[in-house]
Amino acid sequence: PGAPQARLTVVADVQPQGEGIIGSFGLTNHRPGALDQQRLPLETLAGTLEWQGSVARFASLHATLPGSGELDGHGAWQNGALTLDLAVRRLQAAKIATMLRSPALNGQISSAVGGERQNLNVDLSGAGFRLRAEAIHAAGRVTLPQLRLESGDARLTAQGEIALDGERRFTAEGELQRFDPSRFGQLPAAQINARLKADGKRAPQPVAEASFVLQDSRLAGQPLSGEGRVS
Repeated sequence: PGAPQARLTVVADVQPQGEGIIGSFGLTNHRPGALDQQRLPLETLAGTLEWQGSVARFASLHATLPGSGELDGHGAWQNGALTLDLAVRRLQAAKIATMLRSPALNGQISSAVGGERQNLNVDLSGAGFRLRAEAIHAAGRVTLPQLRLESGDARLTAQGEIALDGERRFTAEGELQRFDPSRFGQLPAAQINARLKADGKRAPQPVAEASFVLQDSRLAGQPLSGEGRVS
């Protein structure tokens, strides 16, 4: 019930070849939309498939996204894992989630999705804006080794991890340099220089310890500085 809504049409043309199959496929989403509107930000997906033995190769993949965005690349299914390498063109963040803001982004997305480990790497940029991120899910933990978001001289860097079982312990830390939230989303304008750190657990009840330091910052045109600890 919590999954995004879509209305999909799939067309495939597949025939035997050797010990496997070869063919092409196409998918059309008749109800595309942003994730926060419970829709899929995907209009079409097309590709070619060659499946021999335990290996499936997608020599070409092409997707169109709302707002003229496109993905082009290739992938493979082997040893129980799906790997994808995609070039990104004209991706608009507001079409993925309506509260986000960015210029049209170009770059690269790569991922490997298997039963025991999944990882995602993103490197996108456009008009002075850049997003670099890496996320890993393995051994019951989600780790964010790197998140770096830049627009002009505004910068956010962060890293953290959370366990998905037991007490679901988590840690996170980040730094903001001349950070203006209004450049990245529908948020008030500011210029924030800060360091943040938090750790805690989510079960059986949420418990967290956090600290922050604010220096030489401004919010709503007024000077802002300080520090604190939160339990």
